[in-house]
Order: sequence, then structure tokens, then C-alpha cells
Amino acid sequence: MSRMVPSMALASSLPKMQDRGAFMSINSSLQQIAGGVAAAIGGMIVVQKIKRVL
Repeated sequence: MSRMVPSMALASSLPKMQDRGAFMSINSSLQQIAGGVAAAIGGMIVVQKIKRVL
């Protein structure tokens, strides 16, 4: 998380002052979606099928 602070400081200087809140909100949403997608893909890689014995 400490590596995110300098990059977020640089990214937040890109939009105009009045647009900064919307930009940060969209940026945060995209980060959360990317984390969810990565977790889902990781889960698909790790899943093991259970053999049923009847």
C-alpha cells in the first residue's frame, strides 16, 4: 500500500480541481473491480474438482 501513495499523488494532480473528486471515485472503483476480477481468476486457477464416490 505504501507504493500506492506516490502514484496516487501523481494521478490526482492530472484532473482539474473541480473534477478531482469524481476522478478519484472512478479510479477507486476501477481498482476495486480489478481486484475482484483478479481474485475470481485466481480462484478459478486454484479450484480442485472433488471426485464423488457413490
